[in-house]
Amino acid sequence: MQTKGVQGIFMLAGVFVMAAVLLGFFASIGIWAAVSFLQLFGIQTLASCG
Repeated sequence: MQTKGVQGIFMLAGVFVMAAVLLGFFASIGIWAAVSFLQLFGIQTLASCG
């Protein structure tokens, strides 16, 4: 019974890590899209200075 509880905790941690990775991935796509959209109107952002 003890190993099943530990396994459940690791599984839960894995789900949280995967969710965090996916959220970061979609957030980076959103930021890139926003910067690209602003550049269409000639608005320079901090991200596009480099």
